[in-house]
Amino acid sequence: MDNHETVKPFLGGALTWCFLVGFPDAHALWHPSDDPGNALYASKMMVPLEYAGLGLGAELLDWAAGRAYDAGVLWLRLDAWTTNADLHQYYRGLGFEGVRVVATRASGACFQRPAQPYQGARFKEDR
Repeated sequence: MDNHETVKPFLGGALTWCFLVGFPDAHALWHPSDDPGNALYASKMMVPLEYAGLGLGAELLDWAAGRAYDAGVLWLRLDAWTTNADLHQYYRGLGFEGVRVVATRASGACFQRPAQPYQGARFKEDR
């Protein structure tokens, strides 16, 4: 995988979500002691409104954790809007741990969870 890759998972032929996964220059948020190269990063995530409430976000993050596992890294990481406490709680409920908040960045709340095989069956990938 290159530095970033746009991923467009499909469900029944319809695009369900679009986001980037990859190995970005993560030094603005992740410290050397975090071993930034030992993680896959998900960013710019969005799901069309017609799919809201179907649990697709949770499963797609499971799918991204599977991509991290397949890449041989230990973590799936993401950052969230610093002041969005509801979103932080959502990620914690999906098994992410809060690592730190970089208060000088709008999207500076750093989260990670272990990479693990994707066990779901709803998504296939169109690359």
